[in-house]
Amino acid sequence: MVLIGNQNIESFFAQGLGGQYIFIMPSIDMVVVITYQHPESSGWLDGNLLMTNYVIPSVLPTAPLHKTAELNSEIIDKYLGEYELRGYNDQITIVKQNENLYIQISDEEKVTLYPETESIFYGTSDEFGEILVNFDLDSQKNAKLLIISIGFVCLKYDKMY
Repeated sequence: MVLIGNQNIESFFAQGLGGQYIFIMPSIDMVVVITYQHPESSGWLDGNLLMTNYVIPSVLPTAPLHKTAELNSEIIDKYLGEYELRGYNDQITIVKQNENLYIQISDEEKVTLYPETESIFYGTSDEFGEILVNFDLDSQKNAKLLIISIGFVCLKYDKMY
């Protein structure tokens, strides 16, 4: 599934070397092949962002706005902290300022997260477009895992205690 304009689109994709992609979205009867890489880019997100920010939204009807849930400070506090990408030396931070939750994606960008449910949040990154953040909770309802969906890519980060 990929989240586009507040709509979950059934999807599959394959990625090859040098910006080669095949995107299959049965729920909207669409198959797209991309063989493109910008010379100044690493390429790993080029096709993904092109699809999620431009191609798919151009064929979808306008979606209703996200519904935002009201969460108390005690719930939000359980998500705060450092998270590390599995198998890589990449970390992100979840912080709270003025009762708002933020994800620090890079040194340059901090994205406001809006709760859709108690454990699912959404936001908009200047660099990546729509992001979906899903917190996996343990039996005491503390965050143990954070999954970020950016278009067709899902990254799993473990909470560092």
